[in-house]
Amino acid sequence: MPSAIRLAKRLYSLDGFKKSDVSRHLSKNNDFSRAVAEEYLKYFDFEKDTLDIALRKFLKQFSLTGETQERERVLVHFSKRYLDCNPGSFNSQDAVHTLTCAIMLLNTDLHGQNIGRKMTCNEFIENLAGLNECENFPREVLKQLYHAIKNYPLEWALDEENEDGNVQSQMRNNDVINLGGNPFLDVPNFRERHRIQERLRDAKMLLRGER
Repeated sequence: MPSAIRLAKRLYSLDGFKKSDVSRHLSKNNDFSRAVAEEYLKYFDFEKDTLDIALRKFLKQFSLTGETQERERVLVHFSKRYLDCNPGSFNSQDAVHTLTCAIMLLNTDLHGQNIGRKMTCNEFIENLAGLNECENFPREVLKQLYHAIKNYPLEWALDEENEDGNVQSQMRNNDVINLGGNPFLDVPNFRERHRIQERLRDAKMLLRGER
């Protein structure tokens, strides 16, 4: 689709667009937006990157904004591109998307302004038990991802005029972080296993087009 190719190129090069404009063109639930997103992701080479490194590259290019479903839709496109660049690295695109969402949630649990004890590596691994197409993700992969996020928080792109501003976050409903300008998902207490699995199941439903 030539128009999708042209728009994707302009979005990637920020030709007439700001970083905060990009996400809304990738996150709509229609064929044209999906075509634009597919073309946009072709500008990223994730070959041989670990999942967290690929995600860092992706999030530095534009501001991931919008409602939770819209953000997760963008992560669906990221997950597909990652697996295309690294065939066989995970069982399926679904598994990549599940783990990507878990990384985003982990980042907020460890580095957000939530009050209380931070999630441990073992808790992160336990929360993901059975979510790799009904199998477990390799334990060493999860340990590497946990420590990478713990030691080096994910960063997100801001428009130039906002780069010196402070990102505000606040507590909502006692157990949910509203991250405001931070694009990462609103996060329930990640240590409550049944709740995180519900969130990841929702993400998997989105991947299959059921929502």
